[in-house]
Amino acid sequence: MSKKVLIIDDSKDIAEAMQEIIRMQGYEAEVVLKAYDAIDMIEASPPDLVILDLKLPDMDGVDLAKRIRARPASAQVPIVCVSSYLAGREHEALAAGCNELFSKTTFLESYPAMLKQYLGDATAASGLSTLLQTNSPPYYGGVAAASAEGVVLRRYWECSFGECTAQNHPVCG
Repeated sequence: MSKKVLIIDDSKDIAEAMQEIIRMQGYEAEVVLKAYDAIDMIEASPPDLVILDLKLPDMDGVDLAKRIRARPASAQVPIVCVSSYLAGREHEALAAGCNELFSKTTFLESYPAMLKQYLGDATAASGLSTLLQTNSPPYYGGVAAASAEGVVLRRYWECSFGECTAQNHPVCG
């Protein structure tokens, strides 16, 4: 069975980009946009890893980390904070129970090692080959498989931040 990641982020586009990036690595990933929905989901079926944004519409991410840590079912689940709002809040997030902190701008470079650290090697085959077939030229210019992963992930990340310049791109249209 594949390891499960719960992504809690108020930005649907960014959360879905993270979800796709994580799925391409062979892990399961679910997205929740609100803290109270995340609490319900964690209570019903604790994930193997939580990726948490600090800015949520219904609760501060630091408060959510404390609540996750306070529940017996999720007390040991690793929490990785990935947020654009870390400046000045690093100590607060770590004290609340976050295991590690990343800026959203550095997540793309950091995620492979982070996923392996907390989840081990993925048991499912990577979905990258399927994604490359689906999004073949002109989107990725026929990039060789050896270097294509970085291009695919960068495109998803650019789309989620509204920086994509591709026309008729399947992610951002």
